[in-house]
Amino acid sequence: MWSVSAAITKNCANRVFRSPVATSVSKTVALRWSSAAASSEDSSRNDNNAPVDAFTLLNLDRRFDISQDELKQSYRRLMAQFHPDKHHGKPLAEQQALSEQATLVTRSYQILQQDSTRATHMLQLLGKVEDTFDESSLQELLGSSPASSMLLMQVMEIREAIEEAGSDQAKLQSLSEENNTRMQEVGEELAQAFDAQDLDKAVELTIMLQYYSRIEETIRDNMEIS
Repeated sequence: MWSVSAAITKNCANRVFRSPVATSVSKTVALRWSSAAASSEDSSRNDNNAPVDAFTLLNLDRRFDISQDELKQSYRRLMAQFHPDKHHGKPLAEQQALSEQATLVTRSYQILQQDSTRATHMLQLLGKVEDTFDESSLQELLGSSPASSMLLMQVMEIREAIEEAGSDQAKLQSLSEENNTRMQEVGEELAQAFDAQDLDKAVELTIMLQYYSRIEETIRDNMEIS
């Protein structure tokens, strides 16, 4: 797999991603959780006003290559403890607190399920990003280097191929398989980058993964429409 060059890393290093928090978990999981899901914004932050650590909340080591089985088991165990349906007889204030905790557990689980949101969350916890990405902020961060132009050109070509595929399920499936291979390769490199604490490389790869994840969403949406 070709790699985005250090030119992108230079543009991204020590920069902060600033963009609106996503409104749909299915599209992009918001990393600075809205107070609408709880009684106050402080419920999703620690005493230092830092974002909730989804790994700690789910009793998992902070690693990119986490076990999905362990993640699921931890989520189910915690939901069995906090789910509101299990606490009908308790005082209202305690029920509300348990409901808020269940919401945080669920959002943490959703973040850690997906490679792209898990990588972004790790970078946030490590101080490399503030909020989630959107496409305009990605393009701004990529700049106009030859390497960034290569990535954007590749993304454009893939999107054109998706449009040309139309409702052809076989073509869409083939494009999805190719894209999943790209995401798997980027994910493997991301695990290595995080293990080596090469955060600049991790930022670079996370940008790529964000693009490929959105491409996959588009392909899946087209397949469902068809």
